[in-house]
Amino acid sequence: MIRDYIEQVKKNHDQLVKPYPFVKEGLTILHNLGYQMGIVTNKERQLAEMGVALAGIHDLLQVVICIEDVKKGKPAAEPIFKAISNRVCCVLKRFTWKK
Repeated sequence: MIRDYIEQVKKNHDQLVKPYPFVKEGLTILHNLGYQMGIVTNKERQLAEMGVALAGIHDLLQVVICIEDVKKGKPAAEPIFKAISNRVCCVLKRFTWKK
């Protein structure tokens, strides 16, 4: 059942997913300022790459960490640490710093 759902999401991905306005422009500015960026997601790599391609931001990212890359996905720290260990200084995704 879950596999069927994922297959439907993949099939209809580009119709269902829309990039937020001005995200690419903002990422381009950060990239031009020398920031290294990546994405950390609990999505499977194929879906994550589809979203990156749809947004047209592949060339702006140094790393994409997906659920297959780690033993424990978010909210565990492992995927964040993996991105940082790949020399990414700024990780993009909803991430809340707790003080």
